[in-house]
Amino acid sequence: LTALLVRSYDLSDTDGRFFDGPDGLDAVVVNRLAQVGVAAECGETPAQQCLDASVQSWQGALFVARVLDEVDAIDRASVETVARQTTVAAELRDRRIDQRDRRAERQAEQQQDRADTWDALADCETGDRVDGEIVPGTARWALGASDPELDESPPWSSGIHDGGLQFLPSIWEMYRDADMPSNAGDATREQQIEVAERLQADQGWIAWPHCSRVLDLR
Repeated sequence: LTALLVRSYDLSDTDGRFFDGPDGLDAVVVNRLAQVGVAAECGETPAQQCLDASVQSWQGALFVARVLDEVDAIDRASVETVARQTTVAAELRDRRIDQRDRRAERQAEQQQDRADTWDALADCETGDRVDGEIVPGTARWALGASDPELDESPPWSSGIHDGGLQFLPSIWEMYRDADMPSNAGDATREQQIEVAERLQADQGWIAWPHCSRVLDLR
């Protein structure tokens, strides 16, 4: 259709190159159409011509109407402005996505660092030791649990503190949420860490005087 329009209406040749794509007859033809505002680059705007796609019937009718001056020709300046705006918008979108991804990575790293710190502190407070060395991953989060079968209290436990982070009952009661267990030993690891962060924000690492010093937290 595009070639037929060029021959039928004697559209002049042009040295202008309005389309990205391979050279050849198709490129010559659509560049002639673009020169007189009949077609524009492939895109979302209606009746734009893609070099690698067939012209739809409705597009062809619009092309003919433009050649006959029944429909306004394409304003190339507007098309180029829209293209630039689209490019800028895409760059901004990609930048925002990149910033969001990097922010998510930083947050994930911070959360992991946070978890690692509390796990290490719990290992020191209630975990095992071999030749005086802390054994990672041995924290007793259920220490002092109300169910004897779940209670992880070792022989050395004084029974005064509960949970993997050794909370006094009065401290646990002060900082826990209403929907958390009344006993630290019955709370999940995540709940205990949440309460510990509140305690640490108020009192600092001195709330765990020995292990915070062992782990160089203060």
